[in-house]
Amino acid sequence: MRNAEFLKLVFKLNTMILNTSFIKKFAGLTKKIDFEKNPVVKAFLFLTLITTVSFLFPTPEQFQRNYEIGTIWTHEDVIAPFSFAIYKDEAEYQKEIHDAAASVKPVFDKISVAKNRIDSITSFIRSVQLALETELKMSREHNSKVLSLDSLKLHSQLTALPYRFNASEWTQLFNHFYRQRSFFVKMNELPEITSQIISQAYIRGVIDRPKNQLNSHLIAVRQGTYETSEPIDQVVTIDDLNNQLFQANLQIFTGDTVVAQILSHAVSLQIIPNLSFNRTQTDRELQAAMDLVPRTVGYVKENERIVSKHDRITPDIKLKLDSLERALRERTGKAEMMLQFLGRFLMVLVIIGLFSLYIFL
Repeated sequence: MRNAEFLKLVFKLNTMILNTSFIKKFAGLTKKIDFEKNPVVKAFLFLTLITTVSFLFPTPEQFQRNYEIGTIWTHEDVIAPFSFAIYKDEAEYQKEIHDAAASVKPVFDKISVAKNRIDSITSFIRSVQLALETELKMSREHNSKVLSLDSLKLHSQLTALPYRFNASEWTQLFNHFYRQRSFFVKMNELPEITSQIISQAYIRGVIDRPKNQLNSHLIAVRQGTYETSEPIDQVVTIDDLNNQLFQANLQIFTGDTVVAQILSHAVSLQIIPNLSFNRTQTDRELQAAMDLVPRTVGYVKENERIVSKHDRITPDIKLKLDSLERALRERTGKAEMMLQFLGRFLMVLVIIGLFSLYIFL
């Protein structure tokens, strides 16, 4: 009973398929083709036969074995079929690349900073002192006309400063000076001390980036055709200078951190580094150092024995086996496989073609 139902279902499916327009067209087309005499059909079948036989040919055996250092080689002896290079272990090679990159010193170009840069900074400090004195005078003035003139003068002084204090900074600075009138006198010491700190920093070298971005204990300083190596601890950054100025200001203004911080920050922003990082040259030397790391450790010559049966796999043997596998893989690339298939195809074509001519002619 079940078989009868199954046959009915199959019959219905066949009827549905044959009723489709595509099948009808295909069936009508095949009725018009004479499969015994049509040359296109014969050529198609002939090429299909040749292609199928070509795919049935055995492909060159790839060297694929499971082996680890310390194990025993249980396969047949391996003889080098051709000469090939012995490549380093990938982990070892990457470590050598990393070490080579770490040995490259970041390159800095030494630029000449004009002496008037320090002079302009000391002039800035004196201008700040004059502006504070003007505001102090305004706080004591009761004459509105004089007060108005002093207000214009203060605005002109603050506008002319290379560093623009925001309202909060200036208010805090003046309030601390107003409460500690001795600060006006102590500020006379600031230009000379600041000049000394910056001059000494320029002698050591002021770099234009944080030290933690360099990943090196040495830097290469170039000036023209001359190059010197300097310890990274020898040079200073803008942040280092800011800290030095802050400590100096703390001593001058008897531990007032607000005044010390505002003034040191304003001064440090006007310092131009005299050691400029040369990224292009650094990257060039980095690439050159990595390119010098050899990728191989030797060569295996053709017909040289790589490993014998029952030999223990040593690190040297493993490198040779890995390199042989890589060499075979590179030799049988896509282009090589296409050429091999084309050769098999032509060989089958000649054999079957000659055989067909012999049979049918």
